[in-house]
Formats: sequence, C-alpha cells, structure tokens
Amino acid sequence: MATWKVAPALAAGCTAVLKPSELASVTCLELADICKEVGLPSGVLNIVTRLGPDAGAPLSAHPDVDKVAFTGSFETGKKIMASAAPMVKPVTLELGGKSPIVVFDDVDIDKENLIDENAKCLNPSKPFIGFWDFHRNTQLSLIRLLQ
Repeated sequence: MATWKVAPALAAGCTAVLKPSELASVTCLELADICKEVGLPSGVLNIVTRLGPDAGAPLSAHPDVDKVAFTGSFETGKKIMASAAPMVKPVTLELGGKSPIVVFDDVDIDKENLIDENAKCLNPSKPFIGFWDFHRNTQLSLIRLLQ
C-alpha cells in the first residue's frame, strides 16, 4: 500500500516522507533499501518509523509538507484533516478497514438478509460474489415477490 502513495510522488519528481504503520515498518524499510539499490538519490524517499502521535501528527501539521495521503482509521483521519485544514493542505484519506467477504452461489439471500441497507454487521468493501448466479437468483426472487 505504501507504494500506491509514494510511487506517484516520486514519478512526479517530488521527495516523499513515508510514515508507515508500526505493523508495516520493516516492509517499508525494505522498500527504501530497494530504492537505494536501483539508484534513487539519498533523501528523495524518507522513512519515519515512530508512533503516530510522535511522527504522523507533526508531519501532517508541518508547513513544509505540501500534501498528506493517509490510509487508516476514521479517528486518525479526522485528526489529520483537522491538522491540515488551517493551511488548506491537500489531504487524501482512505479510511476504514478492508473487509473482504466471499458469498457462494448457494447462499439463501432471504434467510441471510445480506442485502440490508441498515446492516452494520456486514458492510464489506470488497465482496467476492459468484456474480451471474447471484444476480440471476436475486432477480428471480424479486420477480417471485412481485407476482
């Protein structure tokens, strides 16, 4: 995910500061090593490995940081947006988890109530569904209800 944020900045000729999650610091440090191996000049990609309140908050509020891109929790996203707002700094937020689910073709839609707009227990952002069967079965169920 870090490369989604960093690669466009580097391709545009910008320097980048990457503050990874504490859970992903090692992979981001490996990314920095790879960038060094392929000849990226020193200081173009900078990795900061500290906790959010110690590093992320000061980075998002710093006047020399021209843009912030953040992937993570809603609560942290609100803080980043608030710290960037006084400078009208561009912010890109991707908030909330990625919660993939797999729906098989033998699901009983009526019984499971998977299509409930008010359901908070199942709100996937990446559903993997046997689309044709699901679509056909849903249409048939709706037609039966309308008859």
